Amino acid sequence: MSPELVEDFLNLPGIAGVALMDRRSRPYFYGVDSTLNFQQKEALAQGIRQLCETTPDSFESFEFQFAAHQVYIYKLASGMILLVLTSSDLVYSDYLPDLQRLKAALIADLSTGVATFRLLAGNISLSGQEYWKPAADNGTKSGPTGVIKSDT
Repeated sequence: MSPELVEDFLNLPGIAGVALMDRRSRPYFYGVDSTLNFQQKEALAQGIRQLCETTPDSFESFEFQFAAHQVYIYKLASGMILLVLTSSDLVYSDYLPDLQRLKAALIADLSTGVATFRLLAGNISLSGQEYWKPAADNGTKSGPTGVIKSDT
């Protein structure tokens, strides 16, 4: 999987960021540094871990509101999860084909996908972002609400 595939996906209108994560390790966030601060990323990752522990194994995707964004999570193989953070500019019908391409590339070679996200996340974290800068109150005090989507 090429970094350009992830970058092209991130450049779609309405995509604010992506992350790849599992239940054990820290998520590999890419493109969210201008949208979420460190504490928000940690809260989001922790919430998704809790969500995955409490939802049925048959769930395929989940959608919820976080701060001023819509968040979509998609279950992949081996307990991996793709997170997509979107803004109000998202055109869902344009988003779906590119999402399917990204998911297919990740599923086809998950270890390369993880390495790609690790590389991209590493490049971002070396960019000098100030993660501890206080963020404006974007409504993160209230819990997420969402819809579980299942193939059953």
